[in-house]
Amino acid sequence: MDVLVVSELRRFIEALASGSQIPASRRLPRALTVLARQALPGRSDEVLADTVQDLLVKILEAVRAQSAGSPDHLLCLDDTTLLAVLRHRLRQVACTGSRWAAMKALRGHVKAVLGIALPLVARLPLTIIDQGRVSRPLVAEATAALLGRPDAPPRSVAAIADELLALYFSRKAEIHGLTADVPTDTTEDLVAAQYDGYVEARKIERVLGTDLSRVLGQRAAGHSLRAIAASCGGVAISTIHARLRTAERRLAHAHLDAPEQALQALAASGGR
Repeated sequence: MDVLVVSELRRFIEALASGSQIPASRRLPRALTVLARQALPGRSDEVLADTVQDLLVKILEAVRAQSAGSPDHLLCLDDTTLLAVLRHRLRQVACTGSRWAAMKALRGHVKAVLGIALPLVARLPLTIIDQGRVSRPLVAEATAALLGRPDAPPRSVAAIADELLALYFSRKAEIHGLTADVPTDTTEDLVAAQYDGYVEARKIERVLGTDLSRVLGQRAAGHSLRAIAASCGGVAISTIHARLRTAERRLAHAHLDAPEQALQALAASGGR
């Protein structure tokens, strides 16, 4: 592997780890495409580009979950191991490509229903399929039911779509209709949106610190003051309220470029 390619990869991963802004033209580094061509010989350029984009979405999700595969984890690897791990991850993503396509389409439905008034329902529908296609009204019912549960996921497109996919589609099931007549963002759009949100969320963390960011993120995700207090070691609810007021005041003076996007990113991570 060319030394310049390895260097480009490390610079890109370091930018992810630090939360630095990356120009749109460099969010899909050439080095990853080179790796994808090695890991998936014979695949078309379109498939390789989709696989690289899907891998970046997975890396950004690992950032939020602070799990293995995050930039900090990757940076600890030597060059040989780093390249081997990334090739392996590219092959994994390629093997689950149909599931990713389904997820991207399902996110289109969820994004649409979050922009309207959700129905008042107490139970999940038995299915979200109608006449062989995913039904947007049924997705709206399922989303409303999910958000009404005590253990509701964050009110974000990605979190709700993840939950719906787990509830209604097994990994081995053939998925019908998810890509039909559904206006969706491309994976490149998802990479850009997730990364921009991640960068803005890191700005909040630098302004507020870890503790205030966690409290604000949990509140943005819809957690009650009582639940947040319990997650902070059982402190008084009044203490959590005071921390939120402090966080909101500091945030108001931070002059972030995209404060709503940053809050959505914090909410999607559950304040982690």
